[in-house]
Amino acid sequence: MDQFSSLPFSTWQSQAIAFSLLVVIGVSESITDYVQYKKTGIRRQDSWQFYLLFNIYALLLISVLDQLGGTSHIGIHPGALPFWFLAATAILATYITYRRNQKTAAH
Repeated sequence: MDQFSSLPFSTWQSQAIAFSLLVVIGVSESITDYVQYKKTGIRRQDSWQFYLLFNIYALLLISVLDQLGGTSHIGIHPGALPFWFLAATAILATYITYRRNQKTAAH
């Protein structure tokens, strides 16, 4: 909703609802992981492929919305430094997850 803020459904209320929904999903995921860990004693292993696909999706979504004519009000677009900082952070997070999976598989 940041890219196309002039649309009628892009209000601060709808953005607050979307942000709240993301927070609820994150908290419920953490609770589910904790309950599963308490039941089995095994931590869930995050897939580096999931991180890679999610990061590609997010970066492509920002790029495509920018190409469709949307203007980011927070300054995240392919021509800005924050976008490339996020891209570098995404690559680093994917690499760290990959290395962690490799170490776990070796043991």
